[in-house]
Amino acid sequence: FDDSVGTASALTAESLAGLTVVLTNVSFINNFGGDAPGAANLSAGGSANITINGYSNFQGNRSTQALGGAIRIGAGAGSTVTIGSPGDDSVSFLSNTSLAQSGGAIAVTCCGTNHQLTTHGGTFADDSAAWAGGAIYTVGSATLNNTDFTNNTASGDVAGAVYAGGSVVVNGGTFHSNRARGAGGAVSAGGDVVTNQITNATFTNNSAGGHGGAVRALGLLAGTGST
Repeated sequence: FDDSVGTASALTAESLAGLTVVLTNVSFINNFGGDAPGAANLSAGGSANITINGYSNFQGNRSTQALGGAIRIGAGAGSTVTIGSPGDDSVSFLSNTSLAQSGGAIAVTCCGTNHQLTTHGGTFADDSAAWAGGAIYTVGSATLNNTDFTNNTASGDVAGAVYAGGSVVVNGGTFHSNRARGAGGAVSAGGDVVTNQITNATFTNNSAGGHGGAVRALGLLAGTGST
Protein backbone atom coordinates (compact mmCIF):
# COMPACT_ATOMS: atom_id res chain seq x y z
CA PHE A 1 0.00 0.00 0.00
CA ASP A 2 1.99 3.00 -1.23
CA ASP A 3 1.32 6.67 -2.00
CA SER A 4 -2.44 6.73 -1.41
CA VAL A 5 -3.98 10.15 -0.73
CA GLY A 6 -7.46 10.81 0.62
CA THR A 7 -9.59 11.47 3.68
CA ALA A 8 -9.56 7.76 4.65
CA SER A 9 -6.77 5.29 5.40
CA ALA A 10 -5.15 3.08 2.78
CA LEU A 11 -6.69 0.12 4.67
CA THR A 12 -9.92 0.32 6.68
CA ALA A 13 -11.44 -2.61 8.58
CA GLU A 14 -14.42 -2.41 10.91
CA SER A 15 -16.50 -4.68 13.19
CA LEU A 16 -13.51 -6.79 14.22
CA ALA A 17 -14.93 -7.73 17.63
CA GLY A 18 -14.34 -11.39 18.46
CA LEU A 19 -11.82 -11.82 15.66
CA THR A 20 -8.08 -12.51 15.44
CA VAL A 21 -6.50 -10.29 12.78
CA VAL A 22 -2.90 -10.87 11.63
CA LEU A 23 -1.03 -8.61 9.20
CA THR A 24 2.21 -10.31 8.09
CA ASN A 25 4.90 -8.95 5.75
CA VAL A 26 2.92 -5.82 4.93
CA SER A 27 4.28 -2.53 3.62
CA PHE A 28 2.62 0.88 3.93
CA ILE A 29 4.74 3.72 2.56
CA ASN A 30 3.94 7.42 2.10
CA ASN A 31 0.18 7.18 2.57
CA PHE A 32 -1.79 10.29 3.57
CA GLY A 33 -5.05 9.80 5.43
CA GLY A 34 -6.29 13.31 6.11
CA ASP A 35 -8.99 12.71 8.73
CA ALA A 36 -7.81 9.11 9.28
CA PRO A 37 -4.41 7.44 9.82
CA GLY A 38 -2.35 7.24 6.66
CA ALA A 39 -1.87 3.46 6.65
CA ALA A 40 -4.57 1.52 8.53
CA ASN A 41 -7.71 2.25 10.54
CA LEU A 42 -8.83 -0.86 12.43
CA SER A 43 -12.00 -0.68 14.51
CA ALA A 44 -12.88 -3.57 16.80
CA GLY A 45 -16.04 -2.33 18.50
CA GLY A 46 -15.33 -4.96 21.16
CA SER A 47 -12.62 -7.39 22.23
CA ALA A 48 -10.25 -8.41 19.41
CA ASN A 49 -6.71 -9.74 18.95
CA ILE A 50 -4.66 -7.81 16.40
CA THR A 51 -1.09 -8.72 15.40
CA ILE A 52 1.40 -7.10 13.00
CA ASN A 53 4.52 -9.20 12.38
CA GLY A 54 7.01 -10.48 9.81
CA TYR A 55 8.91 -8.09 7.56
CA SER A 56 6.38 -5.30 7.94
CA ASN A 57 7.32 -1.69 7.25
CA PHE A 58 5.34 1.48 7.93
CA GLN A 59 7.19 4.52 6.63
CA GLY A 60 6.29 8.11 5.87
CA ASN A 61 2.57 7.78 6.61
CA ARG A 62 0.70 10.88 7.77
CA SER A 63 -2.63 12.08 9.11
CA THR A 64 -3.78 15.65 9.59
CA GLN A 65 -6.57 15.21 12.15
CA ALA A 66 -6.52 11.58 13.31
CA LEU A 67 -4.94 9.82 16.26
CA GLY A 68 -2.18 7.66 14.80
CA GLY A 69 -0.04 8.84 11.91
CA ALA A 70 0.23 5.31 10.51
CA ILE A 71 -2.27 3.14 12.44
CA ARG A 72 -5.25 3.69 14.68
CA ILE A 73 -6.75 0.69 16.47
CA GLY A 74 -10.11 1.14 18.16
CA ALA A 75 -9.69 -1.58 20.77
CA GLY A 76 -12.55 -2.69 22.98
CA ALA A 77 -12.06 -3.87 26.55
CA GLY A 78 -9.95 -7.02 26.74
CA SER A 79 -8.31 -6.51 23.35
CA THR A 80 -4.67 -7.32 22.63
CA VAL A 81 -2.45 -5.57 20.11
CA THR A 82 0.87 -7.28 19.33
CA ILE A 83 3.64 -5.76 17.23
CA GLY A 84 6.30 -8.27 16.13
CA SER A 85 7.01 -11.79 17.39
CA PRO A 86 9.40 -13.09 20.08
CA GLY A 87 12.90 -13.37 18.60
CA ASP A 88 11.94 -11.38 15.51
CA ASP A 89 13.24 -7.84 14.93
CA SER A 90 11.69 -7.14 11.55
CA VAL A 91 8.81 -4.69 12.10
CA SER A 92 9.67 -1.02 11.56
CA PHE A 93 7.84 2.29 11.93
CA LEU A 94 9.87 5.10 10.38
CA SER A 95 9.06 8.80 9.90
CA ASN A 96 5.31 8.54 10.48
CA THR A 97 3.48 11.66 11.64
CA SER A 98 0.25 12.64 13.33
CA LEU A 99 0.16 16.30 12.42
CA ALA A 100 -2.55 17.41 14.87
CA GLN A 101 -3.08 14.55 17.32
CA SER A 102 -1.26 11.87 19.39
CA GLY A 103 0.56 8.71 18.35
CA GLY A 104 2.99 9.46 15.54
CA ALA A 105 3.11 5.80 14.46
CA ILE A 106 0.39 3.94 16.42
CA ALA A 107 -2.63 5.00 18.47
CA VAL A 108 -4.68 2.46 20.42
CA THR A 109 -7.87 4.08 21.65
CA CYS A 110 -11.31 3.43 23.16
CA CYS A 111 -12.91 1.98 26.21
CA GLY A 112 -10.67 2.56 29.22
CA THR A 113 -7.33 0.99 30.08
CA ASN A 114 -8.37 -2.67 29.96
CA HIS A 115 -6.47 -3.62 26.84
CA GLN A 116 -2.84 -4.50 26.19
CA LEU A 117 -0.28 -3.44 23.58
CA THR A 118 2.88 -5.57 23.36
CA THR A 119 5.94 -5.10 21.16
CA HIS A 120 8.58 -7.74 20.40
CA GLY A 121 11.72 -6.25 18.89
CA GLY A 122 11.28 -3.81 16.06
CA THR A 123 12.28 -0.21 15.48
CA PHE A 124 10.43 3.09 15.90
CA ALA A 125 12.52 5.95 14.54
CA ASP A 126 11.82 9.56 13.52
CA ASP A 127 8.10 9.31 14.26
CA SER A 128 6.35 12.42 15.55
CA ALA A 129 3.07 13.57 17.04
CA ALA A 130 1.63 17.01 17.64
CA TRP A 131 0.59 15.96 21.14
CA ALA A 132 1.41 12.84 23.20
CA GLY A 133 3.32 9.72 22.22
CA GLY A 134 5.77 10.53 19.45
CA ALA A 135 5.80 6.88 18.38
CA ILE A 136 3.08 5.07 20.38
CA TYR A 137 -0.02 6.35 22.16
CA THR A 138 -2.29 3.90 23.96
CA VAL A 139 -4.99 4.51 26.53
CA GLY A 140 -4.33 0.97 27.81
CA SER A 141 -1.18 -0.71 29.11
CA ALA A 142 2.04 -1.36 27.17
CA THR A 143 4.74 -4.03 27.40
CA LEU A 144 7.85 -3.26 25.33
CA ASN A 145 10.25 -6.17 24.74
CA ASN A 146 13.68 -5.41 23.22
CA THR A 147 12.32 -2.61 21.05
CA ASP A 148 14.38 0.36 19.86
CA PHE A 149 13.01 3.91 19.94
CA THR A 150 15.20 6.59 18.34
CA ASN A 151 14.61 10.27 17.61
CA ASN A 152 10.85 10.28 18.15
CA THR A 153 9.13 13.53 19.13
CA ALA A 154 5.99 14.65 20.97
CA SER A 155 6.05 18.31 20.04
CA GLY A 156 3.08 19.51 22.09
CA ASP A 157 2.72 17.25 25.11
CA VAL A 158 4.18 14.25 26.99
CA ALA A 159 6.06 11.08 25.98
CA GLY A 160 8.60 11.53 23.21
CA ALA A 161 8.40 7.82 22.35
CA VAL A 162 5.64 5.98 24.28
CA TYR A 163 2.56 7.10 26.20
CA ALA A 164 0.35 4.60 28.05
CA GLY A 165 -2.73 5.47 30.06
CA GLY A 166 -2.23 2.27 32.08
CA SER A 167 1.00 0.61 33.16
CA VAL A 168 4.27 0.35 31.22
CA VAL A 169 6.65 -2.62 31.37
CA VAL A 170 9.99 -2.34 29.54
CA ASN A 171 12.16 -5.43 29.05
CA GLY A 172 15.41 -4.52 27.30
CA GLY A 173 15.60 -2.27 24.27
CA THR A 174 17.00 1.22 23.76
CA PHE A 175 15.56 4.72 23.98
CA HIS A 176 17.82 7.27 22.31
CA SER A 177 17.31 10.97 21.53
CA ASN A 178 13.54 11.05 22.05
CA ARG A 179 12.01 14.41 22.95
CA ALA A 180 8.82 15.72 24.54
CA ARG A 181 7.68 19.26 25.08
CA GLY A 182 6.01 18.16 28.31
CA ALA A 183 7.02 15.38 30.73
CA GLY A 184 8.65 12.06 29.87
CA GLY A 185 11.30 12.51 27.21
CA ALA A 186 11.05 8.83 26.25
CA VAL A 187 8.19 7.23 28.23
CA SER A 188 5.15 8.48 30.12
CA ALA A 189 2.93 6.11 32.11
CA GLY A 190 -0.35 7.73 33.05
CA GLY A 191 -1.89 5.22 35.46
CA ASP A 192 -1.61 6.42 39.07
CA VAL A 193 -2.64 3.13 40.74
CA VAL A 194 -0.40 0.78 38.75
CA THR A 195 3.13 -0.58 39.04
CA ASN A 196 5.48 0.14 36.14
CA GLN A 197 8.68 -1.81 35.56
CA ILE A 198 11.87 -1.21 33.57
CA THR A 199 14.47 -3.99 33.25
CA ASN A 200 17.77 -4.06 31.33
CA ALA A 201 16.91 -1.10 29.08
CA THR A 202 19.21 1.70 27.91
CA PHE A 203 18.15 5.37 27.93
CA THR A 204 20.49 7.93 26.34
CA ASN A 205 20.13 11.58 25.36
CA ASN A 206 16.36 11.80 25.88
CA SER A 207 14.91 15.17 26.90
CA ALA A 208 11.70 16.69 28.22
CA GLY A 209 10.41 20.19 28.90
CA GLY A 210 8.75 18.92 32.09
CA HIS A 211 9.42 16.21 34.66
CA GLY A 212 11.29 13.05 33.68
CA GLY A 213 13.92 13.63 31.04
CA ALA A 214 13.71 9.91 30.25
CA VAL A 215 10.71 8.46 32.14
CA ARG A 216 7.67 9.95 33.84
CA ALA A 217 5.48 7.54 35.83
CA LEU A 218 2.46 8.58 37.90
CA GLY A 219 2.27 5.19 39.62
CA LEU A 220 4.98 3.05 41.23
CA LEU A 221 8.16 2.44 39.22
CA ALA A 222 10.46 -0.55 39.73
CA GLY A 223 13.72 -0.85 37.82
CA THR A 224 16.66 -3.24 37.56
CA GLY A 225 19.72 -3.37 35.30
CA SER A 226 18.89 -0.27 33.25
CA THR A 227 21.11 2.68 32.37
